Amino acid sequence: MSEVLSPDEIAQLVAAAKEGGIPEKPAEKTRRPRRVRELDFTRPVKLAPDQQRRFERAHETFCRTASTRLSAELRSPIEFEIINVDQLTWSAALADVPQPSLFGVLSTQPLETTVLIGVELPLVFRFIERLVGGGETETPIYRNLTEIETALTRRTFTTLLELLSVVWRELFDLELQLLDLESQVANVEIAPPSEPTIVVTMEVRGPKASSTLSLLVPHRSIASVADRLSGQFDIGEAPAPDAEIGEAVRAAIGAVDIEVRAEVGALELTIGDVLALGEGDVVRLGTPASGGVFLCAGDVPLHRARPGRSGSRRAVEIEAIALPSVATNVSYVDGVTGGNVFVVSRLGARRLAAAMMMQEPPAEDHDAELDELELSAVGEAMNQMMAAAAGATGKVLGQEVEISVPTTRFIEKLADAEDAYPKTPHATVASFTLLGEQCRLIQLVPNAFVVRMTRALVDRVAELNGGQIIDGAEPILSPESIRNIRVRVGAELGRATLPLAKAVGLAAGAVVELDRAADDPIDLYVNGRRFATGRLLLIDQTEWAVQIERVLDPEAAYASTHEGGS
Repeated sequence: MSEVLSPDEIAQLVAAAKEGGIPEKPAEKTRRPRRVRELDFTRPVKLAPDQQRRFERAHETFCRTASTRLSAELRSPIEFEIINVDQLTWSAALADVPQPSLFGVLSTQPLETTVLIGVELPLVFRFIERLVGGGETETPIYRNLTEIETALTRRTFTTLLELLSVVWRELFDLELQLLDLESQVANVEIAPPSEPTIVVTMEVRGPKASSTLSLLVPHRSIASVADRLSGQFDIGEAPAPDAEIGEAVRAAIGAVDIEVRAEVGALELTIGDVLALGEGDVVRLGTPASGGVFLCAGDVPLHRARPGRSGSRRAVEIEAIALPSVATNVSYVDGVTGGNVFVVSRLGARRLAAAMMMQEPPAEDHDAELDELELSAVGEAMNQMMAAAAGATGKVLGQEVEISVPTTRFIEKLADAEDAYPKTPHATVASFTLLGEQCRLIQLVPNAFVVRMTRALVDRVAELNGGQIIDGAEPILSPESIRNIRVRVGAELGRATLPLAKAVGLAAGAVVELDRAADDPIDLYVNGRRFATGRLLLIDQTEWAVQIERVLDPEAAYASTHEGGS
């Protein structure tokens, strides 16, 4: 039907308007956009948000009283702080407890249900050391407790439960009693794997170290007082821990063969840029040739190495920081725990100090120790680097992070560094070249830092993905958007298979022979899949690059990758 009105129709419409007789056009019915709600079945929710907040606030009171009580008993400043409250399944909650830990199985009275408290083993030994009059120890201890140490640990757990019972009396009118101490995770299965569990993770900070304390509360243990539901799943008798089993497991894992690869360098390109690569193109890796190569297991760098050959085959020699070296460390003192250690050769420290003081860097090192002015300049450079890192960390966490005054020390031999810094369960290492000298930046990562950062990143992702999906929306992955996806392109000298223990424990000077002949081409990988071969180039005598000689077709690339890259 035509939408153009004739003169007669227009005249009739005007006449009808004068008489007020124009009919109203009925509103078109629009379909309500569909709302999509995400359900994460790995995070069962039994407590409403307001109930969880009250649960958290009550345990903040416990943290304040525990800090005061233990600081007095141990004659050392101790601070408790809640860093996360979450609801998980029992299996996920137990898996999140850092290992090794000592577990206390608790009974709720008068309900006679069970809950669990886990304390990192290094923290337990620090408590014991203070109770017997010792000083603060930075070296973590990993072994079973003796009978005397077990008795002292029971005393500390009893103190914590007295303070925790005050909170639980107010919340649930319940008392907590210690049933047993266990060091093996397999012996504390007090709830079914899928049981909804409330997890309270607390950071315990001392003068020189940080650890975590976790409270795991299966919902069935408080169901009758929280949701008027009853249930119970008690712990049975547990066998004594067997140290030989742990040693056997470590030996078995260490004997497992893994594939290591010698990576020259890597960069990120878009899929469109990768598809445009052809024979003769040069891919600049942006990696300084003076920095050597990395020996990696998967995506994890294990060692920095120097490329070479062993007979007719390629090989790499493991390198270490030249000694003597200068190490500067900075600790986080407010907001989070952990710290950073910057290690550079003595010549590198002299060059860095000269650059900070606007002087000409020395070409060669000499035996004289660094003077106070040079040490101060290196410390100031570290202070500026770590202030920037603390600012970035604070931005992610949404709070201000402060750092300590830098401490610089001279390291003549490796033994000087073994006990110089706090031991942490995790660490990240970044190796790079500064003013022509190799150096390393090591971040010491306590478990509490991992919990805080994970929680902040999860919240950030939830914030970014908080939109709705409605009908008629543009497709998320258009051909153009796919071409703009960034992928990792890496160049490899070759690969080798080693037992895990040997790969991790390679000492400086060790030689690893690779599966490539000395004159074989270099392999280029995109996100772990071999896609091209070429020749290694040196741009301006400083930067690694690869000139592509052959681009593999998709089937050949897939086959070569799954046949070990041959």
